[in-house]
Amino acid sequence: MNSNPASLGDFATRYRALVEPYSGPLTPSGLMGEAEQIMGMSDWGGADFAETRFRERLAAMCQSMETEAGLNAAGRSRAHSRILFNVCGRLGVVDWHRRNPGAPPITAPLIGTGFGRAGTSFLHQLLGQDPDNNSAPMAECMIPTPPPGDPQVDAARFDFVGRLMDFHGIRSPEIEAIHPFQPENAAECGAIQASTMGTEYQAFWSLPTYIQRAHADVEDLFDWEKAVLQLMGSGK
Repeated sequence: MNSNPASLGDFATRYRALVEPYSGPLTPSGLMGEAEQIMGMSDWGGADFAETRFRERLAAMCQSMETEAGLNAAGRSRAHSRILFNVCGRLGVVDWHRRNPGAPPITAPLIGTGFGRAGTSFLHQLLGQDPDNNSAPMAECMIPTPPPGDPQVDAARFDFVGRLMDFHGIRSPEIEAIHPFQPENAAECGAIQASTMGTEYQAFWSLPTYIQRAHADVEDLFDWEKAVLQLMGSGK
């Protein structure tokens, strides 16, 4: 991946499609094809990374987006962008694990649960302020590769994810009053699992068919989260 623009911190060049208007259909083959072109990769994980379940959730996602979400022009562009950066993220994570079979263990994880809107995000971000804790910033969840650790690349990643958040309209005062979205904020399970089509999307669109499928089995979502956290921790 060293020849890759993103490996040098040029995220804006590689991921320019993520901040451009989109008016086409949302299909699994189309999104996966775009991601393969952007990333220069085509290994979606196979049985090692529950690829079949990922594909099933992606298909349900696209169907719900087209038939249930009631997308306007901005919504379609943002849906395309969100799904695309997450499927790109999946390719990058699988590739990293293929090249790093002895991934580092996750030491003494601190796991918190709670009802939505009950202060779990606040508590998570508070715990993330402790330098002895390694949390997952939103920027790294949205674009996990290359792994964090190079200050120049990390700064470029945070800068581009800020642009991406603005494209999605989630840093407006109205949204920030409900839930803070900033590249440096500690993210939770949903943001990490989104790159294998987890349940985070229910926060942004009405997708009942997809949500029913996404909640049908969740074990592989946590297996995937572990794989992403191993990548993130490799440079820290």
